[in-house]
Amino acid sequence: MRLILLSFSVLSASIAGAAPLVDTGFEPSINALGGLHGQAANGPAPWTSTGATVVNTGPTLGLQSARYSSFLASGAYDHHSRVNLVPSGGIFIPAGWSLKASVDVYNDPNTPEVVTGLSGWANSHTDEHAFFGLSGDGWRLARHGNGPLAPIVGNIANPPDTGWHNIALYVQQTSANTLTTTYSLDGGSPYTHNGFTIATHVGTVGFLNQISDFSLVTYNRGSSSANIMGIYDNFRVELVPEPGSLVVLGLGLALALRRKQG
Repeated sequence: MRLILLSFSVLSASIAGAAPLVDTGFEPSINALGGLHGQAANGPAPWTSTGATVVNTGPTLGLQSARYSSFLASGAYDHHSRVNLVPSGGIFIPAGWSLKASVDVYNDPNTPEVVTGLSGWANSHTDEHAFFGLSGDGWRLARHGNGPLAPIVGNIANPPDTGWHNIALYVQQTSANTLTTTYSLDGGSPYTHNGFTIATHVGTVGFLNQISDFSLVTYNRGSSSANIMGIYDNFRVELVPEPGSLVVLGLGLALALRRKQG
């Protein structure tokens, strides 16, 4: 039995340690100070960015962070920085796995109109599949639906989300033309709006549906135009096993070892 448990632990570690598709803390080894556009993303493609910069002034979670500032109208948002996962089309996510994108965002309670978030796009950046973001006073945004005309809803009953928080999207390939995303905040999935849970979002199209890229998003939820600044750190995209997958693999390994011992 000890051999079985040891083998299962090694298997779990090898899966969890798979190399990420994108992994950057915007540190000097990957990103230089200044404009983010064209800089390395420690992945298959450089950043495509409209105005974001890498800075070494606070707040940061390391030596450097990414910052985007723009004058946005009330209700306007900008998908200002993204990394394409593949040259064209998208990634077909294998069964039993999720494509996880995560980023740390900084929320200032003194600027509650600023929402910073993360969005997932499908099919060569033509279909915004999901979006999740938050501001320093506890207001959260999520896109519930498919396509650019889907409504954005907020929850003002949450406690303030001040300081650094981690936003993550877990995308599963439910079928060839259906993607399912779970929204996660600081490792959990607490998002509800008026009692309606939108911790997951299902997007279906009439053709092959594949995730192509993830974008950093800055949104102005204020009542008037304003200079909006989003601050980000530790952006990562990786393939991770669904929770049930490790259990199934572990049981299969245990049965195989038991048969070998018998």
